[in-house]
Amino acid sequence: MMEFEPISIASSEGPFVIRPYQEGDEKAILDLFREVFGQERTQTQWKWKFRDNPFGTQIILCFAPNGDLTAQYAGIPVKAVLKRQEVQVTQLVDSMSKPAYRGVLGGRKGIFTRTVQAFFDAFGHPGASVFLYGFPGIRHFRLGEILLQYGHMKFDNFFLSKKCSSRRWRGHPNFHGTVTLCSFPLNPRIDELWRARCNDFSFFVCRTTLFLNWRFSHPERVYSVWTLTSLFGDKTKGYAIICFLPEEGKARLIDMVIPQGRSGHTLLAGVEDALSGLGCETLETWAAPNHPAYSLLLDYGFRLAPETLGVIPTGRSFWDRLDFEWAASHFSYTMAECDLF
Repeated sequence: MMEFEPISIASSEGPFVIRPYQEGDEKAILDLFREVFGQERTQTQWKWKFRDNPFGTQIILCFAPNGDLTAQYAGIPVKAVLKRQEVQVTQLVDSMSKPAYRGVLGGRKGIFTRTVQAFFDAFGHPGASVFLYGFPGIRHFRLGEILLQYGHMKFDNFFLSKKCSSRRWRGHPNFHGTVTLCSFPLNPRIDELWRARCNDFSFFVCRTTLFLNWRFSHPERVYSVWTLTSLFGDKTKGYAIICFLPEEGKARLIDMVIPQGRSGHTLLAGVEDALSGLGCETLETWAAPNHPAYSLLLDYGFRLAPETLGVIPTGRSFWDRLDFEWAASHFSYTMAECDLF
């Protein structure tokens, strides 16, 4: 637990208190989530997302004098590789404020803004997270740009889609490897793959078994993982993680570390063939244009398409050695970077 002195803010109703999450706050958080977003979130899902994260919990809350939870600013910390060194970054999620208190103390110095600043003070520095990122909608991005110094990560061409077809790779010898459906938890060979491929990325969340096994243990979603292994031996050459949505006739390629060339095509074709057999008509993915797999995906048959959620890739640097413009053009991501998938 970090050291954080609670902040008391005087008001005519009494002091508002800003402090980190404490065990037992879950009910108030979930109640506010329901009020603000109009959605139910289970305790199990909340626990997976925040408490079970092996890299820590980053939540700052503001409480009214009567005990109401009035605001939350929260993030999911993870390890990343940045120019061949390991750092921590944070995906910002579930920012919210109680409507009845949004006018308290005024706009730029209001309850929510002060809660955000407390989060930045606690978690936005080289001793914690050097970079905060997220995928807000346009309205929240504009507010963050004005009030919180959010920056746009430039890329608007990260949503890719293709029509599925089957029997793309059967009927001829395949010398590029064996495509296999595996199950979670992933084995340590994934760590060997990451160590071999991490230098392909300038700035990217580390794809270790620790990260992947937690990220894809979502209690309410089902993922499948396909690996490509060498024909001789058991070396893992790449993986693709899929979420199939049968009711929509589509699947999402949530994450991938894919070898270049025909080996990469072999992995994708094996996955596509299996999905086609399940009735999947469309395969969608996110890949920032700086992702090493981006050109391979286009070569394989993926095409740019309008992003369906209206999100804006967003970030802010909290390290004087990390220029935001550099980070904005080098931070790579897939759907795995976003908690929506």
